[in-house]
Amino acid sequence: MYLNRQLVKILEDLGVPAENFLELENQMVEQIRRITESPLNAAIFLETNRVGISTKMPFIFRFLDELNLSFGGDSFLSHVVEISVLSQLRDVKYRSRISVEQGVTLYGIMDETGFLEEGEIYCTFERPGEKSKLKKCVLVGKNVVVTRSPALHPGDVQKARAVNILPSGSPLRALSNVVVFSQKGQRDLPSQLSGGDLDGDLYNIIFDERLIPPNIHPPADYNAVPPMDIGRPVSQRDITEFFVKFMETDQLGRISTIHMQLADRAPTGTLDPNCKKLAEMASTAVDFSKTGIPVDMSQCPRHDMIRPDFMATSPHVTVQRSGVAFDEHDDDDENDAVEALDPDLRSFRYYESEHVLGRLYRAIDEKKIFEDMHRHIQNDHRVAAGVDVMTQVWMHVTRETALIQWEAYKPLAREIREMYESNLLDVMYDFSMHSRYPLTEIEVFGGNIVGRNSGSTNRRIRERTIEMSKRFESDTAFIVQRIVQGDDGDHDEALARSVACMAIGMTEQSRFGNMFGTLQSWKYFAAAVCLQQVEVFKDKYDPFW
Repeated sequence: MYLNRQLVKILEDLGVPAENFLELENQMVEQIRRITESPLNAAIFLETNRVGISTKMPFIFRFLDELNLSFGGDSFLSHVVEISVLSQLRDVKYRSRISVEQGVTLYGIMDETGFLEEGEIYCTFERPGEKSKLKKCVLVGKNVVVTRSPALHPGDVQKARAVNILPSGSPLRALSNVVVFSQKGQRDLPSQLSGGDLDGDLYNIIFDERLIPPNIHPPADYNAVPPMDIGRPVSQRDITEFFVKFMETDQLGRISTIHMQLADRAPTGTLDPNCKKLAEMASTAVDFSKTGIPVDMSQCPRHDMIRPDFMATSPHVTVQRSGVAFDEHDDDDENDAVEALDPDLRSFRYYESEHVLGRLYRAIDEKKIFEDMHRHIQNDHRVAAGVDVMTQVWMHVTRETALIQWEAYKPLAREIREMYESNLLDVMYDFSMHSRYPLTEIEVFGGNIVGRNSGSTNRRIRERTIEMSKRFESDTAFIVQRIVQGDDGDHDEALARSVACMAIGMTEQSRFGNMFGTLQSWKYFAAAVCLQQVEVFKDKYDPFW
């Protein structure tokens, strides 16, 4: 699971030392720094963060490690890693998205058997075991933290006893990757966590001793807001008006921002009455889709234009042929062009926060980490030798497939490549954050939109990145299917087709391009598919190989 700024602040206010968060952040940054040490580290990083899965990039990095080749000798592969690292660093620095190894995020269900007592949970999950097989784990501990997002009220973090004393034959033993809550007690635990329920909500379970707070605050107890009753059947017009009203009155983001701003300046943090009031308003805003009752922003506590430094926006970045480049200027683009016309939303000033979020923010220097990574790559003797990585991969493929007749599939390979690159260009333009400039090939291929020269907010970039990744994954899945199955479901010629696709990528230039130059990613994508098919072929005919 991952921490976030809201949860970090609440845990700090409940007594968790700042040094514990800094230790976790330092561990994560060190893992990122070690990516450049070997292709295997890069592969593990990409797999863990679900980067390049559809294009099979982790596989090709693992293969480079087997051949003792450095990805630093290939600019395209280096840039894929760069934008992945940048995205990860920004998540840590600007969102406090810090990995907690001793923590899980699971769906919550109720104990239908009635075995669990009040304050007890049964938490079962799977973790990688030997030979990458999943191993079932059951959490046992006197005190574990249970919470859910969004968490704004200090009572949204509670403790529970994780038990594994179920009777033999209990149906709970058959469960995996869920947290089971007791049905006993005056108030169920999920409802204490920012009004949670068991209709698909996710819960965070933390069993890292460093993050177990010494103090616990009573949960919030808001009066339930009755849903609006229009006194007649709902019509299509009602649905339309409700949607428009929701868009007009959706204030959850603004409330959360003000809460973060005031919590940093209040002596008691999230325990401050103003912060608790904002937490209640956030609860009303969250329930709007169920109740139809909008939050009353006139109740919002007073706030000014002064914010803690960790709320500043990230520096502008451009993705160029030479890699990621940090712009010197740093404009605050928190608001879009329309919001910027409102004088109440402009000219933020920032101060150096003394609390944990400020310390976590200042502990990461993106530019220095990038400089260190480049220096480490340049000092790699494999890079200094000037070895062309993809040429070495192609030589390996030709040796392994010397008896395969693949030349007849070159016309089909060209057709598949044209489809791939046409789809790629569509994604680059369709999901661009700027009306005139497309995304770069690296951003689409690496699954991260990092360019910040469009005036878009971090939230909008994250949302667009998710949409873009889904689209590109769907496109590449179809391309892989055409290579492996052909147009008639013939798996027997999968290797021959994949070799032809890689050969086209290695020997022929793309006929597609844009302002950023000719497209390059096909040969890497085709190489990954080809290398996998080589392994499939060898496994199938191993006795004769």
